Amino acid sequence: MAGCGAWGRNLVRTFSTLGSLSAVYDPDPAAMQRMVAEFGAPARSLGAILDDPTIDAVVVAAPAAQHDELAMLVLEAGKHVFVEKPLALRVDRAQAVCDFAEDRGLVLMVGHLLQYHPAFEALEQLVAGGGVGRLQYLYSNRLNFGRIRREENILWSFAHHDISMMLRLARSEPDGVSAVGSTFLHTAIADVTTTHLSFPNGVRGHVFVSWLHPFKEQKLVVIGDRGMAVFDDGAPWESKLRHYPHQVAWRDGIPEAARANAVPIEVEPAEPLRRECEHFLSCIRTGSTPRTDGREAVRVLKVLDAAEKSMRPGTEPRPSFVADPPAQGVFIHETAVVDDGCVIGAGTKVWHFSHILKGSRIGRGCVLGQNVMVGPDVTIGNGCRIQNNVSVYKGVTLEDNVFCGPSSVFTNVLIPRAEVDRRDEFLPTLVQTGATIGANATIVCGNTIGSYSVVAAGAVVTHDVASHSLVAGVPARHIGWVSHDGVRMGPDLVCPRTGKRYRLASGGGLEEVSTQTSQEIALLDLGAQRARLGNRIDQAVTRVVEHQQFILGPEVHEFEDRLSAYCGATHTVSCASGTDALMLAVLAQRVRPGDAVLLPSFTFTATAEVVSLLGATPVFIDVEEESANIDPTRLDEALRAASQEGLSPVGIIAVDLFGRPADYAALGAIAEENNLWLLGDAAQSLGASVDGALVGTLAPATATSFFPSKPLGCYGDGGAVLTSDEQLATTIRSLALHGRGSHKYEAVRVGLNSRLDTIQAAVLLQKLELLEDEIKQRRLVAEYYSKELGDIVGVPAMPAHINSAWAAYTIRVSGRDDVQAALKREGIQAAIYYPKALHQQPAYKNCLVPPGGLPVTETLVREVLSLPIHPYLPASDQERVVRSIRAALGR
Repeated sequence: MAGCGAWGRNLVRTFSTLGSLSAVYDPDPAAMQRMVAEFGAPARSLGAILDDPTIDAVVVAAPAAQHDELAMLVLEAGKHVFVEKPLALRVDRAQAVCDFAEDRGLVLMVGHLLQYHPAFEALEQLVAGGGVGRLQYLYSNRLNFGRIRREENILWSFAHHDISMMLRLARSEPDGVSAVGSTFLHTAIADVTTTHLSFPNGVRGHVFVSWLHPFKEQKLVVIGDRGMAVFDDGAPWESKLRHYPHQVAWRDGIPEAARANAVPIEVEPAEPLRRECEHFLSCIRTGSTPRTDGREAVRVLKVLDAAEKSMRPGTEPRPSFVADPPAQGVFIHETAVVDDGCVIGAGTKVWHFSHILKGSRIGRGCVLGQNVMVGPDVTIGNGCRIQNNVSVYKGVTLEDNVFCGPSSVFTNVLIPRAEVDRRDEFLPTLVQTGATIGANATIVCGNTIGSYSVVAAGAVVTHDVASHSLVAGVPARHIGWVSHDGVRMGPDLVCPRTGKRYRLASGGGLEEVSTQTSQEIALLDLGAQRARLGNRIDQAVTRVVEHQQFILGPEVHEFEDRLSAYCGATHTVSCASGTDALMLAVLAQRVRPGDAVLLPSFTFTATAEVVSLLGATPVFIDVEEESANIDPTRLDEALRAASQEGLSPVGIIAVDLFGRPADYAALGAIAEENNLWLLGDAAQSLGASVDGALVGTLAPATATSFFPSKPLGCYGDGGAVLTSDEQLATTIRSLALHGRGSHKYEAVRVGLNSRLDTIQAAVLLQKLELLEDEIKQRRLVAEYYSKELGDIVGVPAMPAHINSAWAAYTIRVSGRDDVQAALKREGIQAAIYYPKALHQQPAYKNCLVPPGGLPVTETLVREVLSLPIHPYLPASDQERVVRSIRAALGR
């Protein structure tokens, strides 16, 4: 946390409450010590915070003029950053921060707090859903008496939030901006401003801000052609958002106001700052783009900049989105030429006779020597040194801290001809961070120069150069390795200057060996999910403890209703476990000895267990090669085999293995043709869908599990049966309550005691809100694995019409046990689901296997390996898993 002032204190408090506060810093020792005393986090210098590898992100809440500079320091340290608004006081500086963050793959979030207000989110949904008709007009008042500032005027101090909300509602940038300001307390700082905006879609808006107002008012009014809405942040929660279904009626060409009663829109009370901070932490964990990212902040700054400029006498009331003059500290020699449309970072020097062509972007702290040409449309990172007589042509990109020796040469086409225009044949060249290119070296286009590599003087590079490689000669060849500090290393790959150790990386080149033991990568991280939920679980459990309805309390009924609504099933009957869910569903079908139930052998024992416990016989079916789910084409032979054994086939249990739904359309047709019931075992697939239909509606009855590791898991055991068959639901509910009839002491059938605890229902209610987003994040991890591993192992196939819940990501690989052992050595958990099929288990040796056997199943148990996958798996861990597998396979 950098900044402990008036607003910074609130951020310190919130991140402390979220358990994410590692340290605080403020240039005012007294302010810093107050935070230490109140919240217990240690006080540290800014440098110590930036150097600490255990700190992933920094929050900046400093005076506005320092925001962009501090944000860049954080990003340069490789950390994510949350910056209070404004991101900068100049558009070009804000753009430079955004570019830097995007180039480094770091999260940059800006504190536009009201975007996280539940009332504004509800307002956005109302407008997007057509609740006010076609959007016509927006206006806001943000008024107060004090706090009066001197580092920026009222426009820059107050108007950010309102402009941010307007841009979100209008869904575009304005094409016209004008503002009027008045100065009363200072000759050059406006205390009151009114800003008018026009948008390409015809929407209009204005923003009135003042810190010279007798009372506090924060209102956003939305006008549409079929209604109006008011977000009044000063009102109580029950009336913060009101919908006015007013309309304008036209009679004889004359408009008349048709009034209607205001309708309060229910908003769940929640602290916007806490939600904003939780969102930042979530974006760090998942790699998601923040709702208020740097680009959104730039759009707001463009409007503020245009409004500021329009207040100058004689200025056209149009937005000016052109970058300001060169950043502070830039030196451009009088003989150098910089075309329009270029961006040059602070502290950069451009010397004699150099030329920066249009569209080029040069970072901060660079030095360009004499007679250097850059561009057009070239990007050069921070801290680069380009010596005399170098041309960096279009198609060449230099990352940070690249050194180009004098008269080094870049090409952009392979065989240039003076009389042939080959601009459409330019090949890209990338020079990665920290690379050194010696004097008179030539880099042939289309190649990548790896990070911290060295190209010797006079070398001609005709192929990619690995990171840390030293190359020399014509054509250039590898002759050794160099460290980060540019020191040549011996065979031990230890830097003589620093003692840093290196090792060969799986993708070629070197990587530094960490002095710390790599943290284990687990299959699942429930702790990250718990952190995201914050104190919601604690509060939910506390409510149960207070009302003391521990069995069949109100949370159980609410959870059943909400799960039914989510899945689209008419009924949800919750119970004590996923196994009980299967048992109850099978019991409801009156299964008895002599019956046969068809099910896959490649599944967990519970699927067959419930059939055997009722005295019936499991008939094991082989699975599909692609999906690992039950193979519908193998059912006919199983039905014949069961009949030949004197058994009566009565039903099918399909298992949605690893989160992918089985082929219920084909199974349903076979079940109907043979008068069989069909039950889905969806212990791993809740939240998955086929052609948009969610699990819970794909089969006449679906059993699922809430075991903690499942996509929707509680903090113990739990399960449910989902169905749209009312009679079946009534029977299952009775079976779960000791066979209860119309009242507690009437037993109409022999049943079980299988009820979902109220506390577990309370937990599941909170987790259900995350399910859709978590499945989306699991899918992103799965897509990355498939992309990076598909050329060396068998990866899960997923047709476009199927959305898996990705309860597991399971590859197929020869030598599976060796790969698992290699991953274990690297601290990576990997599991085998399942090392033996059910027909290979002693408990089921007397069950029926059709004459064709189960060849696919028996191959899978030798080859399957499930990798870490969960919604909060960092990209770095995903990369580490991929690297380790490729290394284990020598690929």
